[in-house]
Amino acid sequence: MAEMAASKKLPRAPLILVLAQTKFPSVLKMEKYVPDIQESLRLGGFPDYRPGQAINIIVGEGRSERVNWWEFGCADKRSQVVLSHDSATLMTTDYSTFEDFLTRLSQIVRPIEGHVRIASARQLGLRYVDLLAEIDDLKTEGLLAPGFRGLPAGSIDPEIKETATSFVVQARTPHGVLTVRSVQVIGAGNQVIPPDLTPVPPMPFPLKFPDWVHTARNPRVLDFDHVASDIENLSFSPETLAAKFRDLRHHTKLAFRAVSTDEARAAWGREEPQKEKKP
Repeated sequence: MAEMAASKKLPRAPLILVLAQTKFPSVLKMEKYVPDIQESLRLGGFPDYRPGQAINIIVGEGRSERVNWWEFGCADKRSQVVLSHDSATLMTTDYSTFEDFLTRLSQIVRPIEGHVRIASARQLGLRYVDLLAEIDDLKTEGLLAPGFRGLPAGSIDPEIKETATSFVVQARTPHGVLTVRSVQVIGAGNQVIPPDLTPVPPMPFPLKFPDWVHTARNPRVLDFDHVASDIENLSFSPETLAAKFRDLRHHTKLAFRAVSTDEARAAWGREEPQKEKKP
């Protein structure tokens, strides 16, 4: 979620995953339209294709459902589209600016709108996942506002080597329901993504993460999930959906500033220190 005021991603941002989901009235014959949708997405930068029978649907109050799905991926394994009979989800680990993200989302919405002739959306969700790890001289807990820190590791008993900390805050915004989750697991393997994003059955996550994600020490997952469900008769057009997603992003940015510290945002905004070259 760490971006500059001009919508540019911070140089050392902890952001590792962004998702946008649009739900629409169920289309029982969706499979009929998949070949045409697949051709449009293939030409638009999503050449990989795989059908499936069950997946965790990603955005919306931390819940998951098992559904038939069709998966379209980029060659570099950094972005993916998941289509079901009642939703379309874009997720990416290759995020630069929100407007670029919306452009990519529009490339997905247009063929679905054109081939399936969907008239309206019934729910939108926007989700940002940050992985907070030690940076410069700041420990992980120093990146968060006091109310989101929890007990320091070892504070109960220095002999305890495995701990799990979790916080959930939910707020109703002018545009929907915003849920902020914070999860940290110490001593039992790094928690890199929220539990409900873990593929079922267990398998590698379908997208590639930046290299630093796999070496982060005692990281904490910070998960912002903003869902708009009271959107009767919202047109299923790229322009209308983009405007609503901008509304969702506004309060998500405010929440990020509320739970992160000034020191953390300053550290994320600094360029990566240059390593000295060996003579």
